[in-house]
Amino acid sequence: MQRIYTSGFRVLGLVVMLLCTAPAAVKATDGLYGAGAPEDAAFVRIVLAAEEAEVAPVWIGATEFTDIAPFSVPPYRPVSPGIHQIGIGEHTAELIPSRGGYYTVVYDAGGLTIVEDTEHTRPDRAQIVLYNFSALDRLELRTADGETTAVAAVPHGEGRDIAVNPIPIEFTVFSDGEPVKPVGDLGLEGGQSYSVFVFSVQGRLRVVTEQAELDLE
Repeated sequence: MQRIYTSGFRVLGLVVMLLCTAPAAVKATDGLYGAGAPEDAAFVRIVLAAEEAEVAPVWIGATEFTDIAPFSVPPYRPVSPGIHQIGIGEHTAELIPSRGGYYTVVYDAGGLTIVEDTEHTRPDRAQIVLYNFSALDRLELRTADGETTAVAAVPHGEGRDIAVNPIPIEFTVFSDGEPVKPVGDLGLEGGQSYSVFVFSVQGRLRVVTEQAELDLE
């Protein structure tokens, strides 16, 4: 969990609400992202952070990834653990997923980046993951007023997470202490994970948010 640095009674109260206050009720879930998952699989999603109109189907083991829309966050799909070579465009990368692991493969102008995601297992908390695939060196996710940092110092090409209480709250992306892009209320629910991707598109920042899901079909 990221360490939170704050000062002042009002800000401290908000931190307590986000991280310490137990919710009045816990929503029942069927597991991570609300779906039963095969016990012998790893889980992978592919995010296309480039403006190519079409990308050929991508195979990871026996799993085919098709209809990859640019700047969208698709569900995770089960793949077999082992050693896999991924190819998109002219770029290749080696993925070695482990059983029960979660992975996000991002394709952008710099090539392929593989982020190993943290599995979210707490039904009483919501998970927020901030991914920095912008042109900015470091990003933070803060409350809209900038007073409280939820996810701090995410370098380019990485993702970092935090587990918080599922309360309504507005977020904004910051860089070097300045707000750069509003995110809004993610609609947090206990037991669920929420991805916040930040991309650079033609010199402008684009934020894409999505509640993580599993596609088991």
